[in-house]
Amino acid sequence: MSRTNDATSRSPGRQAGLGRLLLPALGLVLAVVSLLYMLRPIWDSDFFWHLKTGEWILEHRRLPAADPFSYTAPAEVTPAVRFTLTTYWLSQLLFHALHAAGGWTAIALMRFLFAGALFAVVWSRRRGDPVVSMALLLVFAVAFLETNPVERPQTLSFICFGLLLRLLDGLRRSPGESPLSARGYRDPLLVALLMVFWANVHGGHALGQATLIVYLVVEGVKFAHCSLGPAGRGAYRRLLAAGVAGLLASLLNPNTYHGLWLALATPTIAPGSHGLLTISEYLSVLEALRINHSYIRVVDLAMMALAAAAVVSTLRRPDLTEAVLAAGTGYFAFRHTRYFPVFMIVALPLVGEFLSRHPWRAWGRALAVSSALLLVGLFAWNERQGLRRLRSGEWVIPSRYPVKAADFIVARNLRGNMYNYYTWGGYLIWRLGPERKVFLDGRNLNPEVFWEGSMIDNAFALGGRPQWESLFEKYDVSYAVVPLELKGKPVPLVGGLSRDPRWAAVFIGDNAVVFSRK
Repeated sequence: MSRTNDATSRSPGRQAGLGRLLLPALGLVLAVVSLLYMLRPIWDSDFFWHLKTGEWILEHRRLPAADPFSYTAPAEVTPAVRFTLTTYWLSQLLFHALHAAGGWTAIALMRFLFAGALFAVVWSRRRGDPVVSMALLLVFAVAFLETNPVERPQTLSFICFGLLLRLLDGLRRSPGESPLSARGYRDPLLVALLMVFWANVHGGHALGQATLIVYLVVEGVKFAHCSLGPAGRGAYRRLLAAGVAGLLASLLNPNTYHGLWLALATPTIAPGSHGLLTISEYLSVLEALRINHSYIRVVDLAMMALAAAAVVSTLRRPDLTEAVLAAGTGYFAFRHTRYFPVFMIVALPLVGEFLSRHPWRAWGRALAVSSALLLVGLFAWNERQGLRRLRSGEWVIPSRYPVKAADFIVARNLRGNMYNYYTWGGYLIWRLGPERKVFLDGRNLNPEVFWEGSMIDNAFALGGRPQWESLFEKYDVSYAVVPLELKGKPVPLVGGLSRDPRWAAVFIGDNAVVFSRK
């Protein structure tokens, strides 16, 4: 008996000692993983038009009232177009200022700051066993960095969302104090400052508005019955004050309320349409697995299952607010993978607490740690070639973007209307705009042009005549910048232009070819 008791008494000590070793070890792995991903080249083409827009805003000391970078933008500036042109202005100025001051090295350092801030916010909301929480943070880091360019403005949205959740959870769980107390003034001010910043760096502040409404409504509903665990009345009054202040502050942006909601209600490319299959972040989790073979999405499904189990396990004493947030963000994340970081920020504390419960704590720790290390081996380890970038300093890869083609266009002073491949639009805006305007780019300001670009690239025929011919005549295209091949297959448009005697290939380099009309 005594031997058994001694073994039992030593077991928690061994677990505590193991935890003291695992926690810093996992933290070190997280730092190494972050370094590997931060050394990726600039692979998000939209980042370039953000850079150029920041430069344009600084030069003109105003926000663009019409698109200065494409000649196919709609003549009428709709609320959706205005929203895209103006909603990122503060982050665009930040990007341009950093790049102007320190080049791509400064952008790489910005990546570290953004990723560090995001991971710190997620860690600050941890619950349960710290080792489990650190392992889950590592899972989140690999899944996020594998699929999300950190330099995009939406990373600021994820950071702001995590901060907002922390502020609101602190408000609803704090002891009741008068809204007229010092803290009663401070909390609404913090929420308001966060929302006004968020509303001017990224349009995702709509998520913040929805979150504020969910907290105010659901926490109010809890007063219907004591079994729902309502907050104290004083705490709810302070939550109400902070929520109202945040909602009002979020309207202090170039689009106030109507431009944002109209833009979201009438997206430039309709969700569920076939064209979205070419944009990976609009795919559902299952579509990403089936079409793009993006196996990192298995993490999405596993986290959804664990979050559902965590919510079900608390049905005897449910937290209705957390359940609503997990269900809502989980639904949108399943429909479109771009929202999965939002769901993970909500779900990780629930899953961490669930895996840390006494009956299966050891199994939960083993599952979390082994899953994190498996993901590091399968995905993050493949990024180690980026270490060479510390010596080369090559952040814009010519095989990915038409670097030399843009040099040729400037050197030869090609003029007239340009046709360009969709993914290269942002880079060409940065290199050639606004003197030379693009045909289309990742902003998708004109839905009709998006479809026309697809018909041109694929050289679809109508009535025996390739549609690129009629569309080039429609837009009076003088030269075209297109890739030689995509995913190892030749681009049909290249063959069509090569066979047409009215066009000549005037430049071929890396993976780009420039055709000019004779």
